[in-house]
Amino acid sequence: MLLSLCVKNYKLIKDAYIEFDSGFNVITGETGSGKTMLMSSLLFLFANRVTKDVIRSSSSACSVTASFDYASLSQKAKEILDLSGIETEDTLTISRTIKDDSRSSILINGTPAPIKTARDILSEIVYFSLQREQNSLLIPGTAMKITDEFASATEMAEKCAVLTRQCREKRDKLEQIKKEADDINREKDYLQSVYSEIKNAKLKIGEDEEIKDALRSAKHSVFYSNAANEAIRCIDNSDYGILDGIRTSLKELTKADEKEGQGQFNEIVADLENAYTYVSLSLDKLRAWDKKHKLSESDIDALSERDSLISSLKRKHGGSIEAVINRMNEVKEKLELSDDSVIRIKEAEEDYKQCETELVSLKEQLYQKRKAAALSLSKSVEEKLANLEMSSSVFEVVINKKDLFEKDEVKFMFSANKGEKTDEIAHISSGGELSRLYLALLSSLPYMNDKITIVFDEIDSGLGGKTGSKVRDYLVSLKNKAQIIAVTHQGIVAPGADKHIKVIKEEQEGRSVVGAKQLEGEEREKEIARLMAGDESENEALELARSLLNNR
Repeated sequence: MLLSLCVKNYKLIKDAYIEFDSGFNVITGETGSGKTMLMSSLLFLFANRVTKDVIRSSSSACSVTASFDYASLSQKAKEILDLSGIETEDTLTISRTIKDDSRSSILINGTPAPIKTARDILSEIVYFSLQREQNSLLIPGTAMKITDEFASATEMAEKCAVLTRQCREKRDKLEQIKKEADDINREKDYLQSVYSEIKNAKLKIGEDEEIKDALRSAKHSVFYSNAANEAIRCIDNSDYGILDGIRTSLKELTKADEKEGQGQFNEIVADLENAYTYVSLSLDKLRAWDKKHKLSESDIDALSERDSLISSLKRKHGGSIEAVINRMNEVKEKLELSDDSVIRIKEAEEDYKQCETELVSLKEQLYQKRKAAALSLSKSVEEKLANLEMSSSVFEVVINKKDLFEKDEVKFMFSANKGEKTDEIAHISSGGELSRLYLALLSSLPYMNDKITIVFDEIDSGLGGKTGSKVRDYLVSLKNKAQIIAVTHQGIVAPGADKHIKVIKEEQEGRSVVGAKQLEGEEREKEIARLMAGDESENEALELARSLLNNR
């Protein structure tokens, strides 16, 4: 529900602020006073493109601000707000400004927002019947929405939309599982070979660096091992080794001392015996070192092969042992998916089939409900059109059944003259006919799910007093379903409103300025008298105005 509208420097409107009633609001004024201009300022809020031409001359910017009662917003409008992250409590305020440099901005509750967000919200809560091209009846989907409201099928249609989305998701999931299974099966032999190669390698984190360190050590150990072996050969060689020489020396010196009995070599013999002991110990240490550090060619070859294997796996699968192990785990998961893909496909097929069966049944129920409502709605609209001086009109609601995942199509077909072929309402040439058709459609609805705001511009233009009273009655009946804002020239229509607003154009400082004011009491009586008789001072017209206001 629109609470208020504030317009600044929009075309001829310098500064206008209007508060609206939740029921039926009527707007009147002299011809050319700017009534349509005031109403079209609402469209400025969510038009795709606006130009600086709408800015009042000599002004640097224009702005329009609309405030709505949050509680009365449609559920979809609230969802759009929630998704946008804009906080709203009691009032939703949407403001648009355009400056003379053509820059345009949107604020929703004081927060900058994209024009699409504002347009999506406003399209849910404000419906227009202004000029022909500004009639909400021409918006795709409106025919279906009205038909579903009439058929009390709105909830079923929403459930069908949700179920359609769920079925589409289940179908896509099934196709994805099948595709994954096909892809895996096509490369299963390759994946198995990759998995076996990595698994059999039995890699350990950090092993590659350990092997490289071992190979570097092996390179140095060859040099040291050669030196150690040469030392061992020199120390312990039966032909000329150091130990053999010491043993021979000890034998000769001891033999000489024993023969002569003088003990001349006792000290030397002791030194040689000590030397023999130290050399023997050194020999043992050399042999022990060689045994511990010496790598055979086969050991070195094994290290080199292991290094080559690890390097090859790293090149193929990510550049590190961690990446290779991760690749093995990924391949293992794929192979496991392949193993249970038959079960997964069967489960997904059953899940989709169940959803599809439910959707087929619900779509058929919805189709039959719409089809049954179409005849009643067509009849009701034709009766109301007859009351609105369109008695020769033919109106039909056509339901076209579509494929499972497509929405059925609902079309409103119209002909202004009986016996003539009906055509889609988009081809109606008269804006007045389109507005009256919209009024007849909305008046045919037993209720509306959402309290929307409907704006009618001169819907009663050119109609007689009797027909004008019918328009008034329809508008009054609509206020229980929606908030009505109607621009009228009919004195018989204006008294039915809960709030009367007059648009006034006057000169200020040599320039035309459009403003608006709420009429009450005597001012309202005079304005209604002017509408009926063209003269607000006409006594009979004033009496009739008072009577209509008192009996509304």
